[in-house]
Amino acid sequence: MDLENIVHPEIRRSIQEKITNARNAGHFRAIVLDAAVLFEAGWNDVCDVAVFVDVPDQLRLRRVIENRGWTEKEFREREASQLPLEAKNKQCDFVIDNSNNVGEAGVALEQILQSISKPTTET
Repeated sequence: MDLENIVHPEIRRSIQEKITNARNAGHFRAIVLDAAVLFEAGWNDVCDVAVFVDVPDQLRLRRVIENRGWTEKEFREREASQLPLEAKNKQCDFVIDNSNNVGEAGVALEQILQSISKPTTET
């Protein structure tokens, strides 16, 4: 049996439980799920919107080499095992350009969150 078939259902259950608990608490503007395999795992149906974080290929490669210690071969193999980035991009409601610094991407994410979030419940 494929490892993903074993772990993905449990991860999905955990995601759904956490989303339900957060919504029931009512104190959050939005719930953000960071999942590289969102569409491959079928978790996108638990999301109200999807955001694609776009980074040029060579910059993605440089970042994973520097931050995760991957080789180019590891990077290419991992990307090849996932849905092509263009297909992910097309399925998303918003795109953030993350080719500069994290601060700029953060501002873009904040703008998206403001446009989609509901007011928090005052207690």
